[in-house]
Amino acid sequence: YSVNGMMNYDTLLGEFKEKIVFSTVDVTIPEGYTTDEIIDLFVNQYGIGTREGFVDVIQNYDFDYWFIDELEQNGRMENRVYRLDGYLFPDTYQFYTSTSEVTVIGKMLKRFSQIFTKEYRNQCAEFGYSVDEMITLASMIEKEAASPSEFFLVSSVFHNRLSNASEYPMLQSCTTNNFIWDYVEPYYNDNVPQAVLDAYDTYDRNGLPIGAIANAGSDAFDASLHPNDTPYYFFVTDVEYTHYYAVTYQQHLANIEKAKAVNAKHGINGLVTG
Repeated sequence: YSVNGMMNYDTLLGEFKEKIVFSTVDVTIPEGYTTDEIIDLFVNQYGIGTREGFVDVIQNYDFDYWFIDELEQNGRMENRVYRLDGYLFPDTYQFYTSTSEVTVIGKMLKRFSQIFTKEYRNQCAEFGYSVDEMITLASMIEKEAASPSEFFLVSSVFHNRLSNASEYPMLQSCTTNNFIWDYVEPYYNDNVPQAVLDAYDTYDRNGLPIGAIANAGSDAFDASLHPNDTPYYFFVTDVEYTHYYAVTYQQHLANIEKAKAVNAKHGINGLVTG
């Protein structure tokens, strides 16, 4: 023990107690991870928290952020899988292995608040959408595009459809169906309420799904708010992640055949949806 003559009795006694050493870990959350994948990363790979603890915090803890208040005020909660879907910002964080679930989620929300600036918030209003709706759009862009270089073109297709809802009422994004099959159904033990399915299925509902299908990064946020100016209303992707864009449905059908031809070279019959 290290002591000196200036210590009082309490300080001396404190020095003689066993020191608890808390180890730290760097946790990298990839862009596009779902909330379930983030929970599994912390619990299974790093031994931080429990699944039940994370779910309770994500669904119920009273975090003091304007975007959560806005989410609740705008009625975007009903039939949503996780309350904070889309707001758990993917980044590299350092945590003690003893960190609580509240601290983990709070740190990701704080990072989101730093990235999603007041300027972004104002731009959402200019488009006529809430922040949560733009976060939802960003999550679809993140999952649809193979790389950030493609984000702004994919964003243009979704924006064009949203702006011309009378002709293209549905976004028809396969990523939302993948989300239903891969994450929603397991969450509900394959007994998903029809209202929840309807809330996410963009082949059956008009406009955006009820909530984000992943936690997008800053590039996807940027693309959702700054789409390229294009005439496109359709796109399809082949197994090599080449995107084919089209203005008309007839052009889209031709692009589908191009994508199928590429897929066939890899032994895949038809299109790949996820």
